[in-house]
Amino acid sequence: SAGRELGRLYRVHPTFEARLELAGDVLAFDIDFDAIFESGRRKVEYQPPLKYPTVPFDVAVVAPERVPVSEIRKVIEKAAGKLLLSLEVFDVFQGEQSGAGKKSVAFHVVFGSAERTLGTEERTQIEARVMEALKAAGYPLR
Repeated sequence: SAGRELGRLYRVHPTFEARLELAGDVLAFDIDFDAIFESGRRKVEYQPPLKYPTVPFDVAVVAPERVPVSEIRKVIEKAAGKLLLSLEVFDVFQGEQSGAGKKSVAFHVVFGSAERTLGTEERTQIEARVMEALKAAGYPLR
């Protein structure tokens, strides 16, 4: 039901992590499955893995600090088209290297098709289209 807590995420105390010789930040969680089942949402969405290889592509741009990352994402999504499978930000950096009032934003882009393997020429065209769209939108490549 609305407003009911479905689960919690906990950070394991660093002392306990050290005692168990666990590396990094360790998280634990609990889920209230009764609350999930009582919520009435029964539709399970599943997408089978692709049969054909995907194409990863990383691109980094320089943008004004005030520009939301979502605006840059929209440019990539539009240029990439229907073959875009995922788009994630993996780095945002502000500093002297980016320039005053600027930030560097790096994206991990994955292309692919459920019907076929993308050819080298097609992959190159998609990557070029993304880079050109970013430049045209005022986000030079880093």
